[in-house]
Amino acid sequence: LIDETENLALRRALVQIVRDIQAGTTFSQALSRHPRIFSEMFVALVHAGEVGGVLEHSLQSIAESLDKEMELREKVKSAFVYPVVVLTVAAGVVTFMLMFIIPVFEKVYSQFHSRLPAPTLALMATSRLISHYWWVALAGLAGIVWGFRAFIRTDKGRRIWDRAKLRLPLFGKLIRKIVVLRFVRTLGALVQAGVPLLSALQTASQVANNLEFTQAIAQVAGEVTEGAPLSAPLRACGKFPNLVPRLVQVGEE
Repeated sequence: LIDETENLALRRALVQIVRDIQAGTTFSQALSRHPRIFSEMFVALVHAGEVGGVLEHSLQSIAESLDKEMELREKVKSAFVYPVVVLTVAAGVVTFMLMFIIPVFEKVYSQFHSRLPAPTLALMATSRLISHYWWVALAGLAGIVWGFRAFIRTDKGRRIWDRAKLRLPLFGKLIRKIVVLRFVRTLGALVQAGVPLLSALQTASQVANNLEFTQAIAQVAGEVTEGAPLSAPLRACGKFPNLVPRLVQVGEE
């Protein structure tokens, strides 16, 4: 694999993994030292395969999961291409109008010497700002983007953003389906490989990549620890479609 790998970072990681295994470290422990390359799910499935003596089946399950994840990403990208293109074109048209069309109307209005409504005045002020001080507008936009990215890096900011994403018009339902799909697919692969349910829940909650779901799954894991069947807290938390706890209940029975 090292000889066939073209990616330099992956090749270095594989070289280090070989050294760690030669030094007596297990394969899963060696993988866990490279979290940017090998995810929690990857390491958990490899560990389950080592313990159960079915490492080849675990690796096959990982390969299938990665293929499905790649397929999901491609579908999501294709679903978002059209709205992103439309929004980009709309932003370009609005910017063009503010810079070139509105100033013409402003000259016409100035000849009338009439009192203009507040929205029109605000529109013309925005046009003057973009036309004469475009660098200020760009700096302000860059500041907003930087501030937003810094905000969502905090725990509170990410929690608010993850909650808001699930409530977005048009995209909210799609994002919720993607989060649920990642969770159940990962949980199924981990349980099938023999990973204990509580460990599988913890790993799958991280793969879901949404703090609102992560917190809900932590509550579910707490109730499972106290003896509840998995389907009951999944239904009670209200984050999953009815089909999910129903099928989990069938699996339990």
